[in-house]
Amino acid sequence: MEIHQIRYFLAVAREKHFSRAAAACNVTQPALTRAIQKLEEEMGGLLFDRRPGKIELTELGRTLWPRLESALNEVREARSDAKSLLATKKRRIRLGLTCTIGPTGLITLIEELNAKIPNLEIAIREGTAKAVAQMLVEDEVDALVACLPSYPDGFNKLPLYREMFVVALPPGHALLSRDEVKVQDLEGENYIDRLHCEFDEHFAAQHGEWPIELNLRFASEREDWIQAMIVAGLGCAIVPKHHPLLPQIQTRPLVNPTTHRDVSLITADGRANSAPIEELKEIARSFKWNQAVL
Repeated sequence: MEIHQIRYFLAVAREKHFSRAAAACNVTQPALTRAIQKLEEEMGGLLFDRRPGKIELTELGRTLWPRLESALNEVREARSDAKSLLATKKRRIRLGLTCTIGPTGLITLIEELNAKIPNLEIAIREGTAKAVAQMLVEDEVDALVACLPSYPDGFNKLPLYREMFVVALPPGHALLSRDEVKVQDLEGENYIDRLHCEFDEHFAAQHGEWPIELNLRFASEREDWIQAMIVAGLGCAIVPKHHPLLPQIQTRPLVNPTTHRDVSLITADGRANSAPIEELKEIARSFKWNQAVL
């Protein structure tokens, strides 16, 4: 016996008419009739006395009516209880995030996920692109938002958006007079190396060897120190286009050649994803990244 068979039986019992019952259940009359016949086979007798222009319950039908109605109500209550339980039960996503990826675009994605899954807890773990990839390998996170040029075997990649690299310049720098900065223009410039950034790997993968000599003055893993150095006029740096920057810092596109990175949502192949992760992937597929990021 199936739930839809009970629903159809109760509809016919109330309407005393197959066509009206089918309309009430939003199904075709043949489908409803077949379901009733199947239920009668399972019950071992006719549930309705079918006469021209008139449908009446048989004795068996009258006997089963309150029991089947009660059974359907029990199912509905069980579904409601399950929905309430899942709505109040806190669920958790462990999300690995490459530390150079800013919140632009991603925060809207998380807002949509939070709206669809009440009481969702999202724990974000940051690290270098390689470090967070290792977190996924060791099952320390459920998914990654990362931007490596390539990934190990066993990683499922869902591309999100492409981001260009730009040059971050201090106030009053001579290169700000240009609409874009060529790689050759950085020859001899004081340079601040962002040690956590994967720019060097992306450049090598796309273009090969770095073609010029930079005047490396400072290097740091901390973005606050790097940006403070740029504002102080101690040098320039190469950053992703949407990297959050202090308002005093201005950027110019890096060209000849241009270099980009592809930001992707990564899950582990062969590992069962939780419902929130599947929901995250579904939202990410339909998300309008061009409007949110580019």
